[in-house]
Amino acid sequence: MAADFRPNVGVLDLTMPGMRGEELAVRLRDQAGSRLMRFVALTGAWDITAQHRTRNAGFDDHLIKPADPNRLVEAVTGQPWPSPDEPLAARSRAVAPSSW
Repeated sequence: MAADFRPNVGVLDLTMPGMRGEELAVRLRDQAGSRLMRFVALTGAWDITAQHRTRNAGFDDHLIKPADPNRLVEAVTGQPWPSPDEPLAARSRAVAPSSW
């Protein structure tokens, strides 16, 4: 389906039936036309091992459930979501790629 649809973004859980999110991200990146996709892990897996797995699989961001909706928009678009009320780091327990 992804080869026909050619999505720009994939928001994937790491623990899915039949295939892990990391494996799906790698497979989608290997498909023709999907190399420019952004991948965001949206998962309950917060430990350092999960963060290393998402980094190694090529994810652009790693968000912990439940993610703040503004932080999810930021992760999906790759653009900061300005908030005058609180700093970006306080909006979600996320691991930014720059900190990997």
